[in-house]
Amino acid sequence: MRMLVAAVIAWQTVVVSADSAATHVGQTATVEGTVANVKHAPRFHAIFVDFGAAYPNQSFTAYIDEKNASKFPDVDKLMSHKAKVTGKIVLYRGKPEIVVEEASQLVGE
Repeated sequence: MRMLVAAVIAWQTVVVSADSAATHVGQTATVEGTVANVKHAPRFHAIFVDFGAAYPNQSFTAYIDEKNASKFPDVDKLMSHKAKVTGKIVLYRGKPEIVVEEASQLVGE
C-alpha cells in the first residue's frame, strides 16, 4: 500500500501561479494565470503567450514553435482569460517559460 501511495504522489504535478513560476525553474509544473498577450512572431517562427503582462514585462511565457502552431488554432481566444500550462519550467533570457508542444499542455479556463 505504501508503494502505491508513493507512486501516486510522484505523478502529481505542482500547480504554481505565473508570478511564482521563476521559483520553480527546472521543475515540471502546471503554471496558471491570466493571459495578457498572444504574439504571433513570424521573425522568431513562434507564438508567445505572455502571462501577467505583455513582453517585456511578462511574469511567464508559454512558447509555441511554429512547427506546433497548427495544434493551437484558437490560441488568440486565450487573451485576457485564465489559462494553465503544463511542462518543464525553464529560464529564457531571465524569464520563466514552458515550451509547449501538445495542445493538452495549454488549456484555457
